[in-house]
Amino acid sequence: MKIIMGADPAGFELKNAIKEDLLKRGYEIMDIDPDEPVLFQEAAKAVARGVQSKEPEEQKLSITPMYSVWGGFIIGNEMGREMARAWLEAEHMVGLDPEMARIVEKEFDELVEFENEMYGDTRQ
Repeated sequence: MKIIMGADPAGFELKNAIKEDLLKRGYEIMDIDPDEPVLFQEAAKAVARGVQSKEPEEQKLSITPMYSVWGGFIIGNEMGREMARAWLEAEHMVGLDPEMARIVEKEFDELVEFENEMYGDTRQ
């Protein structure tokens, strides 16, 4: 799986700590600001463009990716690493009531159909 990352000055150290951990675990990282942080709005735009380009080959559809903003002033490096691992390794539908799982699956299928109508087949 390819993960797109970027950070402003406050989150740069945190981003690099998470990136280092994910690289060790075999994830491919597309880092939009590998050498120095950029302004928040520039990082956000660059990450959004990367997602929009569909460059990540195994990109999940719109309701499942981890789009997250974690504050480097609030979250320490180890907590950031643990949060990223927990999200990426979790089975998100485990334990869901069967009726709710059916509803979620139906709504997800409808969302995929809508995205395909609007943007073409997102699985290509």
